[in-house]
Amino acid sequence: MAASLALLLSGFSSSSMLFEDGDLESSAVSPQALGSLLLERLREGDFSEVGQLGLSKEEWIRHVWPVSAANRPGSNFTPDFVWGLDAARSRRDLSVTLRRYGGKEFQLIRVRFRKGFLDHEGFRLHRDARLEVGLPDGGKRELKLFSSVFERNGEFKIFSFKTD
Repeated sequence: MAASLALLLSGFSSSSMLFEDGDLESSAVSPQALGSLLLERLREGDFSEVGQLGLSKEEWIRHVWPVSAANRPGSNFTPDFVWGLDAARSRRDLSVTLRRYGGKEFQLIRVRFRKGFLDHEGFRLHRDARLEVGLPDGGKRELKLFSSVFERNGEFKIFSFKTD
């Protein structure tokens, strides 16, 4: 409640943090907006709502698979196989994150990327994400709730919910 109230008072709402009419479904307008949406949805504890902030299989195949090392000639991997491996681990880590942080009140202070970014053809990957959050008691904490952020044409989504 406090974080939602803070967002409203700061002139933001959930809908203003989402990118409209973009290439990616349910994308955010910035890493900061993505972090705020994630914390809001974690507080609500809805697995599917949190999951929508991540790349979908279709988005991953369209944008990431063409430049993936697993897509090199002779690799014999299919996009479905590679997606399946990564998605299973991502879902598992997201379940742990929901159990650990679901229903908790955090106020986003900032999002930072400890390993900078990598540019790929058609997108940028911001690596090793950390969310600095304020706690209800006034303290601060740094959380690793996902691995990286996918950016394309000013739209932002969580690349994977893997946390290690």
